Amino acid sequence: MIRAKNLSKMYHDVRAVQDVSFEITAPGSTILFGRSGSGKTTLLRLLAGLEIPDAGEIYLENKLVSKQGAAFAPHHRNIGFVFQQPALWPHMKISENIGFGLYRLGKKEAEERVQEVLEQTGLSALAGRYPDQVSAGQARRAALARAIAPKPKYLLMDEPLTNIDTQSKEALITLIQDISRDKQTFILYVSHDAQEVQQISGRILKIENGRLQ
Repeated sequence: MIRAKNLSKMYHDVRAVQDVSFEITAPGSTILFGRSGSGKTTLLRLLAGLEIPDAGEIYLENKLVSKQGAAFAPHHRNIGFVFQQPALWPHMKISENIGFGLYRLGKKEAEERVQEVLEQTGLSALAGRYPDQVSAGQARRAALARAIAPKPKYLLMDEPLTNIDTQSKEALITLIQDISRDKQTFILYVSHDAQEVQQISGRILKIENGRLQ
């Protein structure tokens, strides 16, 4: 369960998120839809613990994780986050990037999980390459693979398909749909693209000027 209660966040004199409340009670996909500058990314960062609210509260599994002036760190929230850019470690191979968040597992178990995710995301042939040796679409796929490798309860995705080719986009949408259908993960997907939203499918939360509509 994800519950936001009266969330607000300001940057200088701009109110990026204004008194936002919502609740997601079942796994699957929820889309946060709005134009650029509408507050989507700020709201996602608040949910991830990357920003601290100026007002309001956030609950995960009925546990208070954010309030005014205080927040649990992201790694204490069982969250996977996919940024607008892949943000892969350039000095690590694709397989090493995917295994980065598996430090709680034993070596053998972590290696098995990396192999499983490489196969799931169609990246097995690229496991030994570095980020600058793969295409933009492959890098986005690797970023998603890294986020899902620890099997997070919550997967937050901030416009992960921006500026990639059609074939790569279709492959990633299929993968996201597969993750959504397994009903094990809460996906909150940010987009400004109406066509993309239709393909992902799920509950839609529309945001405008920092407020849910």
